[in-house]
Amino acid sequence: MITLGNKLLCSGCFSPIKKEPCKKCGYSSESYVPDHMVLPVGSILMGNFLIGRVLGKGGFGITYQAYDVKYEHIIAIKEYFPVEIALRSAGQTGLMVRNKKSAEMFQKGVEKFYNEARFISEFSENPNIVKVYQLFYENNTAYFTMEYLSGITLKDYVLRCGCITAEQALFIADRVAAALVDIHKKNVLHRDVSPDNMMLCHDGSIKLLDFGAARQVYPEGSQLLSVILKPGFAPLEQYMRNGKQGPWTDIYSLGASLYYALTKQIPEDPQNRFEDDSDFETAMRKINPELYGVMKRAMQVRYMDRYQSSQEFADALLAIRLKRKAIKVPANLNVSDNTDNPVKRLIAKLFSN
Repeated sequence: MITLGNKLLCSGCFSPIKKEPCKKCGYSSESYVPDHMVLPVGSILMGNFLIGRVLGKGGFGITYQAYDVKYEHIIAIKEYFPVEIALRSAGQTGLMVRNKKSAEMFQKGVEKFYNEARFISEFSENPNIVKVYQLFYENNTAYFTMEYLSGITLKDYVLRCGCITAEQALFIADRVAAALVDIHKKNVLHRDVSPDNMMLCHDGSIKLLDFGAARQVYPEGSQLLSVILKPGFAPLEQYMRNGKQGPWTDIYSLGASLYYALTKQIPEDPQNRFEDDSDFETAMRKINPELYGVMKRAMQVRYMDRYQSSQEFADALLAIRLKRKAIKVPANLNVSDNTDNPVKRLIAKLFSN
């Protein structure tokens, strides 16, 4: 347990606690088995950030729950840790690279990781993109702090509760599309839009996570790029060394994510769809007819047959929502009616069980 003033907090999740194990996350200092590949619970970064449990691990980074002692609130911290080229020895907090060639790749990667985080911080005003607060170097690598999101990813929700409704899909698509419009204006692509990168938050908001980082972190041509290519969610051009990527790339992935959430089926690999798309067409017809036409175009195998901009895709979603509401508004008005948030109802029901 951590003592801060008159408060006792769980060392794993920083929830108020009277005794261990923590009722919320189950952490107990007696049963805690450290993993030398991650920072130990209780580690301190920048003399201010207490490290708690691991929230997620990927091919190039680890995300921790942490506590900002100065401002007394929970945050998340992402650590640059490309597992293919770096390691952490037992009892150590600093990273080491595996060989000289790895050292060169690591240096390029850590710089791009840092620059990417700095870029994400520019979108602090966008409510649909996770906020980045502070960037720093420590332990021979780079870190950034960001808002801690309480909720569940779209992937985990579907695995736990099953398919979402057309109403919920439209709401999620509208928010993610708004995030893509913003980042595409900066000529940056996400390249990893997928159900596990969409967070359904307790307050009903939708947050797009980890945009662009995986592709931009690694040097061009690195074979490590394969770690971010998710079969079924990546379009055909991402499988090709010289594939033409653009806003249509993220649009395909968003469409595929909605397809998964509506059907609980991972879309067939686009390489197979290119040869024979009959199974996919049959499955698509199970989707709500109001969404069918928009999603079919968004998920065309050939990029030139899809929506060519995220704004075009967002406008198509808006047209469906206006039709469902049966209201008339000026053509360029962005309607974001949050008075009856279907995702907030969904989350409230899930966490009340």
